[in-house]
Amino acid sequence: MWLFLFGNKGYYDRLGYITMKCPDCRTRGVFSVEQERKKFTIYFVPTFQYSKKQFLVCTTCHESFEVAKELKPELARKIMSQEELSSLVRHSKSPRWATGNGKRKAAGHYCPSCQNEVSDGMVYCPQCGRKLK
Repeated sequence: MWLFLFGNKGYYDRLGYITMKCPDCRTRGVFSVEQERKKFTIYFVPTFQYSKKQFLVCTTCHESFEVAKELKPELARKIMSQEELSSLVRHSKSPRWATGNGKRKAAGHYCPSCQNEVSDGMVYCPQCGRKLK
């Protein structure tokens, strides 16, 4: 009698960040660029990859959008690392791109992890849960 254990496993990688207008919530803000890879497994050992997709995730409304194959090269040219995004936020006098369409009040503080605007006195980011202080 033969018994084979097989299945699949998903691997998720954060590739970086990009700023753009969200098609769902219509705010201009930061999107994380995520990649999902699926591998076929035998006896819990990944053998070969059979799927690879990229997604943009809006940090405002958390909606995700799959990146079309023809848009991947353009996205790769515009992508920023966490350090580049943090530097942009720190050095921007008016981070209008990080505060939606400009209708919010003057910017306060931003989470170093997800760039969500946080109020004074907050200990944890309400967006990603990172400890702020």
